[in-house]
Amino acid sequence: MNLLLEFGATFLGVIASFSLWFGGQKLLQYQNEKKARKHLIAELEEETKLLIGVLDVSATSIITCLQSREIPVYLPKLFFPTYQYANSSGEIRLIKNNEIETLIRQSAYVCQGFNEFINNTELQLSLFNFKPQPIALELAHHRLKGFLEQSKDTKKFLQNTLSKLAILNN
Repeated sequence: MNLLLEFGATFLGVIASFSLWFGGQKLLQYQNEKKARKHLIAELEEETKLLIGVLDVSATSIITCLQSREIPVYLPKLFFPTYQYANSSGEIRLIKNNEIETLIRQSAYVCQGFNEFINNTELQLSLFNFKPQPIALELAHHRLKGFLEQSKDTKKFLQNTLSKLAILNN
């Protein structure tokens, strides 16, 4: 009987020890994921603010080009490494909100689409430089007005993303 009590006490001690260890590991994992999620969201907010700033500056420079009747050859692109990293590394799984996760993926897609639009626009603008000046200027200005509209839509989408990220981070 004494041996059975000792075995039972030892067995319960081992189970309690394992349960405490396992619970501690889960707690540490939860805290690490919470910290990583907070850092990821902060990085995404900073990058989104930067992208909005790039859109503002590029729109201002395009308006200046339109007023001075020039054809720019270079247009700034949106670089979004944090969005790409979050998607490719799988860290986007840290964000438990499906709406925000989808919004982050859509933001990366929108930025990529904007950059493709820039590539096409730069190609067309460089081709316009070889055409007779009045026709080229008219076509280039039409394309640049499209750039301004695209820039405005992208900025609006990114501002929406930024406001939802700010809500999630608080």
